[in-house]
Amino acid sequence: DSQRIRSGLVVAQVALALVLLIAAGLMIRTFQNLRHVDAGFHPSGEIQTVDISIPEGSTRDFQLAVRKFNDIQDRLANVAGVEVVGFASRVPLGDTGPSAGFFLEHKTPAGVAPPQREFRYVSPNFFKTIGARLVAGRDFTWTDHHEPRHVAMISERMARREWGAASAAVGRRIRMTPAEPWREIVGVVDDIHHESLVEPAPDSVYLTLGEPLAQYMSRTVTFVIRSSRVGTQGFLEELQKSVWSVDGTLPLANVQTLADYYGRAMERTALTLLLLGVTAGMALLLGLVGIYGVISYIVSLRVREIGIRLALGAQSAALRRMLMRRVLALVSVGLAFGLAGAALLSTVMESLLFGVTPGDPITYVQVSAILGLSAICAGYLPARRITRMDPTAALRAE
Repeated sequence: DSQRIRSGLVVAQVALALVLLIAAGLMIRTFQNLRHVDAGFHPSGEIQTVDISIPEGSTRDFQLAVRKFNDIQDRLANVAGVEVVGFASRVPLGDTGPSAGFFLEHKTPAGVAPPQREFRYVSPNFFKTIGARLVAGRDFTWTDHHEPRHVAMISERMARREWGAASAAVGRRIRMTPAEPWREIVGVVDDIHHESLVEPAPDSVYLTLGEPLAQYMSRTVTFVIRSSRVGTQGFLEELQKSVWSVDGTLPLANVQTLADYYGRAMERTALTLLLLGVTAGMALLLGLVGIYGVISYIVSLRVREIGIRLALGAQSAALRRMLMRRVLALVSVGLAFGLAGAALLSTVMESLLFGVTPGDPITYVQVSAILGLSAICAGYLPARRITRMDPTAALRAE
């Protein structure tokens, strides 16, 4: 009975180890896939991000606030070591942006609500600063913001979906509501993952601060500053002094880098991978120790039998095979239960996966092979002692 209990525990340990190892394997594949996602921008630690807010109490006229943002961007660009500066109402992988339905001239039927598209306000050079590629047309200018002109930029995904090609979208016109003027599309930018690396890059519209709606949403913007001096002593102090040279009441807030935003987007997957990896490692260790213990126990119970067989001329290799058959039986049953359990668990964790299916055959085969071979090795060590057993000593011990 005790031997059956031990064997049952080994089967359970192997099954549990396989379930957790397959889950960890799927998360490893997910993590690798996420790292190869083209975010549409360069998540660099050399791109400083700071929030700057111009409250209505200090600058009531919004167009004056836009001028201040313009002046701040110019002053920051003059800081030693700064390559390029821009800002936006939100940076990629930061807070969730607003969305709205945009009517397309000559394409949206009358009386039909257009699909929701994310929109953000961006300054000239914002895309250049974050490393987003301009696919067609041109970037915004400060004239677009100050006059203001009714212009917009859109993502390549939206351009291809609606007009078949990025270049075909330039010159087309869109607007949020039938009551407002049409905005001309002047540029198309590469697709950017604004909210998540797991979801596809959304159809996005980019607007200027000259838009009437902007004054209700963009009193706070996030500046992005590309410089090799990011993280060095005194750099933030110089940035703060540049801002104060425009308005001495404006502090730098939420100081981060684009690498920080990217890292947080990966945190959920990384943490899940870490927890599963540690738990799977412990389960694997327990399974291997259990197999080693069971085979050692079987050998200890059959010392006299093995001694007699060796004394009568039995081949140690044959005895080894006899014990290894026991190991294979336990491992095979454990793997069978483990595969069934892994199939159930991976379906539950499907929402955590990216670029890999819950039943990914490569992961299942590789993990099963690794666990099976490890378990066989753990069982082989005590079985190997048979080849070195002295039959006389074995009989005397009994």
